[in-house]
Amino acid sequence: MWSWLKRGRRGKRAARGFPAMVRVRTPDGEPATRVTIDGVYEPSGRRVRETRPTPQGLCIFHWLANGEDERLRLRLETPQGIAVLEVPHDRPAPAEVIEVRLGDDE
Repeated sequence: MWSWLKRGRRGKRAARGFPAMVRVRTPDGEPATRVTIDGVYEPSGRRVRETRPTPQGLCIFHWLANGEDERLRLRLETPQGIAVLEVPHDRPAPAEVIEVRLGDDE
């Protein structure tokens, strides 16, 4: 009966759980303004490849409602550095922002 509520505004199924929220900081601690993202949700293999502006360094990654994905592997890059991380879906504090500081290399 309330199926329209379970679907997003565009008719898609709602995301499962909290999105992964990652704040990207440059090596000097300032929030990154633009980040190149290369990521893959596992085990589904769904990819994320884009360069996006990041207000206050914040990147948000939504989990699909299919329930398949257990983790998200990310490579985040700016001219100031690179960070590689894995975000598990069942992390202990899913509503908290994950702070990432870029390094000089992988």
